[in-house]
Formats: sequence, structure tokens, C-alpha cells
Amino acid sequence: MEYEVKNLQSKRLYSDILSVVDGGTDFTRFKNKTVVITGASKLLSYYLACAMFISNDLNSTDISVVAVDESEEIFERYGKLTYRKDIDFIVSRNYSELTLNNADFVIFGESFRNLESSAVTNLLDFIKKHSATCVICTDANVYGDVFNGKDRIFETDMGYTDFTNPVLNYIQTQRITESLALKLALDCSLDIKLARLCKVYGPNCEDSTFSEIIDNTVHGRNLVVDMKKSMPQSYCYVTDAAQAVLTVLLSGKSAEIYNIASNCIASDFHIATECIEIYPEKELKLIPKGKATLSHMAPTLNVLDITKLCALGFTPRVELSEGVKKCVEIYAERRD
Repeated sequence: MEYEVKNLQSKRLYSDILSVVDGGTDFTRFKNKTVVITGASKLLSYYLACAMFISNDLNSTDISVVAVDESEEIFERYGKLTYRKDIDFIVSRNYSELTLNNADFVIFGESFRNLESSAVTNLLDFIKKHSATCVICTDANVYGDVFNGKDRIFETDMGYTDFTNPVLNYIQTQRITESLALKLALDCSLDIKLARLCKVYGPNCEDSTFSEIIDNTVHGRNLVVDMKKSMPQSYCYVTDAAQAVLTVLLSGKSAEIYNIASNCIASDFHIATECIEIYPEKELKLIPKGKATLSHMAPTLNVLDITKLCALGFTPRVELSEGVKKCVEIYAERRD
């Protein structure tokens, strides 16, 4: 196919996304199907879309991808991939432009932080209209402050969140979306699953603190970490997250919730330490700011239990050190 992914991406980035295609998902399940991916400019959605393209390039699966995003910056994100014949773009903030004739799968990877209230209704109406198999991704913040007396959070947990705080309104939006999606799945016998993601990291990810650590590592600068915000939590490298989302989409049970995480439990402090250990020749220095405090009255750490996910056949592959190294090398290759 013209504009093959292999020829349009750096060698390391292509190899990284290729690992999603070779990771065990049966991409023939998508053969000749239309897959709608929202939040398409975000890290996870971008990897998923490119994995579909690579499957088309290598295996002639003829998957049609509809990439939906709120900003026209998506065209810059995809570059010459926008010229491919197997992708269409829709720029919309509330999904009112989702007037497709067909949609077999929907992967909702949009950020809830900037989501308009009408978007949820429009998306669910779209899924119902096409009877599409769907996975709706929310993030672990949907749990709020959980006090379960355990060392991790399960899908059945739900904690406190201050719904009067405008900054946290998106958490309420996530909860409402999940409830409406579950009800729609049950009432209309639709194949809708929910995926609650831990912190997903990867090259040029949306987490500003992580990106700053990687940028400073590449340039040999000091690594400044705010210790008050650096709490251990679940981390998942983007290729594992993509594989997990595809596993839930294709093998998950309708109207069920699945935690998405790996076996990595870390903090920004741990990631900075990994960078120092991986690249001793850079002589990086860790500059901690403030002091981390964790009392016995603190809520359960944001560590997600993935027993349900693993029961579907998912196995995390990328350890923290490997993922950090991938990020640094892909970032550096792109810079060069």
C-alpha cells in the first residue's frame, strides 16, 4: 500500500508499534471492518490506529479506520499517514459529525477533561445505531479516594471525590458515562465494555511530568521531581495498554469493567531513578522537591488489580526499565 507506515515513521517507533500487531491479537477479526477510534491524536489511540495500518500493510486485512479528534492538530500528528486510503478523519468536539454508514468497532480513547456534555449522548446513540462492538476507556481517577484496606484497587471499588470541585468534574463525567454505557449494553443487548486505565506512558505522552523527565534525560539535564506528587501507582507502557484494550474489545464480556495496567508499580521518582541507572554516562542528577508524606489514614494507592484482565489472556510484557529506555531512545531518534 502507498504511504506504508514503515516508510513514514522512525525505525524505533515503527518497531514499537509493530510489537502491538505481533503481540497476540488476532487482527483478522477486524478484516474488512470499520473501526472508529476517538481521541485519535492521543498516544494510546495513535498506537492503536497505526497498528491497524501496519496490519493492513503486512497482512492485507483491509481495516478501515475512522479517526475522530477534537482538534485539527490531528492532521499534523498523522502527517503523511493522512494520505492513506484506509483512514478517514472527523474533527468534532461532541461527535455530532459521526454520520457514518457503517461502524463495526468503536474504541473510545477520548480524554474526559475537555469533553462536552452532549458528547456522551451522541457517542452512545452512535454505538446503538450501528450495534458496534465497543470499549470505552476511562482512567483510574474514576475511582476517587478508595479506602478498601487492601494494597490495590478492584473493579468493584468506588471511592470519594469532591463533586463540587470544578477541576474534578471530569471524574463525574466518567462515572456517568460508565453508568449510561452499562445500562445501554444491558437494555439493548449491545456489546459494550469498560476499560479503566492506569497511567499510560510512552513516547511523547500527554503526561507533562513524565515527558519532562524524558526530555531532560535526552539532553543530559538534572531531573527535578516534586516528591509531594510522586506517589507509587500502576504504570503501563503504551504497547501493553494497546494490547490490553484490544483484548477487552475482542474478548471481554459485555457490560463488564476491566482494569488496564501492567505489573509496574512506580512513581515519578522511580522513573527518574531508572533514567539515572540506565544512562550513567549522562551523569544525570536527581533533584527532589518537597517531601512525600503517606499516613496510615491515606487512601489506597492507585494500584489496579488486573486479575480479570489476565483471565482474558492478557500478559503484560514491558517492564518499567524497558519502557523508559524505549521512550528515551524513540524521543532521541525523533530529535535527530
